[in-house]
Order: sequence, then C-alpha cells, then structure tokens
Amino acid sequence: MSRSVFLGDQDVQGCGLPSARLVYLRLSFRTKEVRNLCEKDRSAVKAFGQETAAFFQDAIAELRAAPTLGDIAKWSERMTKSASDKQLSFRIAEYVTIHFSVNHVRLPTDSDGRLFWDKVSSIKILKVEI
Repeated sequence: MSRSVFLGDQDVQGCGLPSARLVYLRLSFRTKEVRNLCEKDRSAVKAFGQETAAFFQDAIAELRAAPTLGDIAKWSERMTKSASDKQLSFRIAEYVTIHFSVNHVRLPTDSDGRLFWDKVSSIKILKVEI
C-alpha cells in the first residue's frame, strides 16, 4: 500500500503553494497475519496487551509518516542490521522487535557500499517478535 499523494495543480489547502508531492515510507508485509498485526488495533492488543500495543501502534504510525528510513534516526540505537544490510530489526518496546527488509530492487548505497538510509523509501515487515 503506497501512502504517496499527488495533489496536482491544486493549491495546498488554499495557501497558494504550487503542486506538491507528499511522500511517505512505503510499507509492505510478508504475510496477512503480519499486516493484520500492524494495521488492526484489535490484533495488536490481543498479541501484546493494551500498553505494549499502544507503543507498537505509535511505532507503525511513525514508520508510515516518515519519508525515508533515514528519518527514523532516533531509533538507530535500537536498530540491528544483518551483514548484508538487507535485513534489519529494531526494538520498539521492552519485549517487541520488528524485523524488516529494505524493499528495493537495488539497495540504495553510499560511495562506500553502505546502506544509504536517506534513500530507503520502501520496507517489507517480515515479522513481529515478542
């Protein structure tokens, strides 16, 4: 599901700005169960309990609102990467970890071959672990 919005030639909320393109991090999901966990409040509460589900839902909302993975810099201390940089995980609550992969055909890398976080605009959530 893409969260990009193209506003065309219309003013942005009547403020006289020219056309704009709002871009958000695209999320996809490995399975329907993972999608339900991330998108349905009831599924998250059932899996984690009310308090942890609230943290989880806030984290998913922050992912959806970020233009790129680089915009989630505050999570960097809780992020771990695989050797290839293609699969990553981050802890969002004491017992909840989201595992995901960069969902690009070609990984965006810097001149040293490291993952260029500011160019990652699409991720696939593989699993949520408690």
